[in-house]
Amino acid sequence: MRKNTFLFLFLSISALALVSPPSATALPTTGHYDVLMDDLPVGALSFRNLVAERGQVSCRYTARWTGLSGPLPSTQLCHIDELKAGDHFDCEQNRFGFFNTALLAVKNACNGFDEFGQRTLVPMMVAGEGQSGEIFGVVLTASVGDVESLTIVARKLPPAHPTNVRLTRMHPYALQVLQ
Repeated sequence: MRKNTFLFLFLSISALALVSPPSATALPTTGHYDVLMDDLPVGALSFRNLVAERGQVSCRYTARWTGLSGPLPSTQLCHIDELKAGDHFDCEQNRFGFFNTALLAVKNACNGFDEFGQRTLVPMMVAGEGQSGEIFGVVLTASVGDVESLTIVARKLPPAHPTNVRLTRMHPYALQVLQ
């Protein structure tokens, strides 16, 4: 079983290396990220601004995974390791530089949500980050039990609305909703 896990990780990282762009940014810890599995929204991630050194292999991030279901959103704790690559061995500096990297869920230390809104253990996640800040990979959740595609996208904040703008035209559907 352990051999199969390492083979899966090796093949996944190799596949990501083939499709990843020549330069990628390290995982920024500011802002919020939307999480999608098989293109279905499953919640949002936010990170502590603290990165822990994990020897010569990785940098560990602590994330709060907030689910979507119910009137009061539920949260789970998820630890994610970012592999160090090449000369990028300083975790604090890695947050600000550009390099090819892979992200892995820490075994038995990442909990999240599945596409049904259920709390679940995430025993395996392998992903790579692209130049645009989008993270693509695969994830295995204990509740669903199969490998699914994973997309993590930085949440875009809406533009600030000036207070002195007057609406001169409104979409007909918006008018129906307001009536």
